[in-house]
Amino acid sequence: MRRNISAKIALCGIFAALTSVCAMISIPFGAVPINMAHIAIFLSAWFLTPGLSFVSQLIYILLGLVGLPVFSGFSAGLGHVLGPTGGFVIAYPVVACLASYIFKIKKIKSAVRIALGLLIGWLVEYLVGTVYYSVITTTPPEIAVTVCVVPFILGDACKSLVIYITCKKIKAQSILTNIG
Repeated sequence: MRRNISAKIALCGIFAALTSVCAMISIPFGAVPINMAHIAIFLSAWFLTPGLSFVSQLIYILLGLVGLPVFSGFSAGLGHVLGPTGGFVIAYPVVACLASYIFKIKKIKSAVRIALGLLIGWLVEYLVGTVYYSVITTTPPEIAVTVCVVPFILGDACKSLVIYITCKKIKAQSILTNIG
């Protein structure tokens, strides 16, 4: 029993670290930088249970909050999370959990599950991040959408394709099956 808990904690740490590494692959782009963190977020959702994928992303955020430079652009701290783009980061655990839940629905074909999990995950990410940005910057919602969503749709579609192909190639939906 203790071994299983230790393994699950280790997996959460691994996916938090993967998110950190992917967030470092970042391109400054207007108010909201482009980074690859979502690849790790959705992969954590594919491999882990909804609860553990949530925890892995929560660990990622906590690492940044305590001062480790894990956020895009090697940034860290409460200021990053409370800043204009903080809503996107705050959404990570919820996106991972929701996508994981959808990825695990056995009654739906895997291709549809993956596509649906990605779509709903992105919608939640855009919604939380854009509303947060709009509130923090007092930008009207329609303007916030043009700043926070429209410029990123094509790039996020490309990331989704990479994630989709990766998930389709890796048949095992959970590395937890061997852990118990």
